[in-house]
Amino acid sequence: MNPTRTLARIGFCVCAALSPAVSQGVEGELGVLQPLFFDGFESGNVSVWNPGPGPTESCAFTPDSNGFFTLNSGVTDYVVRLPVGYDVGSPTPRRLLVALHGCGDTALNFAGWAAAPWVLRPTLDYIVLSLGGRDGQCWSLSDAAWVYAAIADLRSCFYVHQKEIVLAGFSSGGGLAYKMATADAATFAGVLIENSSLSSVVGAGNVDAVLSAAAWK
Repeated sequence: MNPTRTLARIGFCVCAALSPAVSQGVEGELGVLQPLFFDGFESGNVSVWNPGPGPTESCAFTPDSNGFFTLNSGVTDYVVRLPVGYDVGSPTPRRLLVALHGCGDTALNFAGWAAAPWVLRPTLDYIVLSLGGRDGQCWSLSDAAWVYAAIADLRSCFYVHQKEIVLAGFSSGGGLAYKMATADAATFAGVLIENSSLSSVVGAGNVDAVLSAAAWK
């Protein structure tokens, strides 16, 4: 079996893992289906259970009363919140949610209400990165380099699983997230979009072709 992960044509969230039943093996018309890896997909030549390199430096940070702190990638600031129980001295790989705010919002505000809302904080199990640099403004599709720079900088400080990086965007942030996820599908595990559309980014007549090109095995 060679499961395929693809960006969804419909729906709000793109999910990579197969259902628990499939991940355990399901007997059907084709016999027992056994996924290649525990969550049922692979990325090129890299198994999803290979988290990639850990952090390469010790980064100073001071969380505020809500657990958020700001770092700088050398290109722009970004807001971070670590998952519950993250051990800086002996870290284990964690999922990363890269959050891109909408027009008029700020990185810190978006992190607080969307990426790591109050209700999730007691059990938060992923790292949050909310990109700055456009506070109070809209994103441009050319800002993708800022996103990549922030991800790389964060990964030098904290242990991010290389195949569990999810993009999330609202409004213009959603447009940038769509653009990056479809142009570089092998890098990202999924994309979460609110108040945006792929057709507004690539053109209504190009949606099917863009999604087809973004699919990978």
